[in-house]
Amino acid sequence: MSEKIKWGILGTANIARKALIPGIQSSENGELYAIAGRKREKVDEFNNNFHPERVYYSYEELLQDDNVQAVYIPLPNALHMEWVIKALENGKNVLCEKPIALDEFEAESMFNCAFNNKKILMEAFAYIHNPLIHKMKEIIDKGTLGAIKAMDMTFTFDLTPRENDIRWSKSLGGGAMYDLGCYTLHLTRHLAGKEPTEVKSFVKRTKYGVDESTTVMMNFENEFHTTFHVGFTEQFNQRCHIHGSEGSLITPLTFNEKGSLKYYIQRGKEISEYTVESPDNYMLEATHFANVILGKEQQVISIKDSVMNASWIRRILNPFSL
Repeated sequence: MSEKIKWGILGTANIARKALIPGIQSSENGELYAIAGRKREKVDEFNNNFHPERVYYSYEELLQDDNVQAVYIPLPNALHMEWVIKALENGKNVLCEKPIALDEFEAESMFNCAFNNKKILMEAFAYIHNPLIHKMKEIIDKGTLGAIKAMDMTFTFDLTPRENDIRWSKSLGGGAMYDLGCYTLHLTRHLAGKEPTEVKSFVKRTKYGVDESTTVMMNFENEFHTTFHVGFTEQFNQRCHIHGSEGSLITPLTFNEKGSLKYYIQRGKEISEYTVESPDNYMLEATHFANVILGKEQQVISIKDSVMNASWIRRILNPFSL
């Protein structure tokens, strides 16, 4: 029987309840060991639903448990740095929900702490494990579409019915760019295989002080241009369109989907449909991170990758900053 990593969940966020905890429980190399939260009723609810070995009513207690080998942090974005550093200093490996930091300076501090404590820190981009994303990258890198000329992506949904959602809160690191744009930015960089050389952004802010929508244009060494749009006040959409000199690639459902996922390649007026079977992205993510801890794999999201994504987000939201 293979070794199982004991996980501790720092917080009772929906992403933990709906995604990561079921992902851990369906993985072959992970065990849900402990859950911690500050609201007793939420912790008790998680305990009744998932039956971990330990429950704690403070984050500090979980971090002091020597049996915890991996900590997942799904806290609000503005709390990531504080609790990632505390977890690392308590000798835990950390998988931190995206976006890992509010800017590259926070990210660098967190990764420096991981290095100093000889622990693993990785940003939780579950979507990157999806076989559809692997297929998209393969199609581009093999030259199936010819030379890439442009990319455009959209990731939107309607958050307006949820007025008290933390993603409307500036103090907690809310906004569409942090929540959704981190995906479109990351995928653009991943598919391009390089960093943009120029970025322009158009940010529409709300009365809460966060962006309800952001549109970004990027130039890659004048070889090709990309755009993406993210927003909280529109219908659900997560379409990606890659334009090449010899064909186009379209994915209607791009981020964190599972099951039979379709993609389309268009040449002239002819459109061909293909299907990729994708397991649960969060199970793949939990399995990968446990294997990284066990020394069986290299982490798929590198330190440089996370720092650069955080840096571009800062510049997108603050176009006049250096």
